[in-house]
Parts: sequence; structure tokens; C-alpha cells
Amino acid sequence: MYEIEMKNDGYQNVMVREFGFSGDLVFVGILRGIESLVGEGDRRVRRGEGVVVWGCGEYVGG
Repeated sequence: MYEIEMKNDGYQNVMVREFGFSGDLVFVGILRGIESLVGEGDRRVRRGEGVVVWGCGEYVGG
């Protein structure tokens, strides 16, 4: 499992269902301040939030 901080303005307010993940990754959730939110398709991701994904590390880019 990996946590990725959203720094790319191109993903500002993008809905989870619109993320174009390639490879073996599953969107798990969003860390918004002190809240942990389920990665439901209609949730929007904001700059600076943590995005939690699960899958193969080679697709995370780190």
C-alpha cells in the first residue's frame, strides 16, 4: 500500500472514477486532514491530500 501526496494541479478536483491509473493499482482512499475517506467514485481529490493506493510499486512511480 502506498500514500501519494497530490501535488499535480492537473488532478485538482478530479473525481476518483476519472483517475487514469495504469497497471496494477487500486484506489483505496483519501487522507483529508484528520479524516480518512473511502475512495468512492464520486469523491473529488484536492491538492495536498494524501491518496492511498494498493498494488504493484512499479506503477506508483516512486
